[in-house]
Amino acid sequence: MVFNSDVFLFAFFPVVFALFWLVRTRSQRLAVLALSGYVFYAYWDWRFCGLLAFSSLASFAGALVIARSTDRAVRRAWLIAVVAVDLAILGFFKY
Repeated sequence: MVFNSDVFLFAFFPVVFALFWLVRTRSQRLAVLALSGYVFYAYWDWRFCGLLAFSSLASFAGALVIARSTDRAVRRAWLIAVVAVDLAILGFFKY
């Protein structure tokens, strides 16, 4: 599925848009967006969902460490590490 396909424009986007505004809390809306992102990529090739989950979990874990740290150097090191992991994944699969 691509953003200008009929499936996206007339099925996927309207459903996600409606679900986003039907749920009440911020955490539910974030869950709808995260799940819809996985569905979007799974529609193209479900085998890459594991890679997407790894990237999501690595970024989330890094964010938790950054949020809990009081040392600026540690926060910066974790930020660089998480960005490097995501860029490495992107570089490997894109090029």
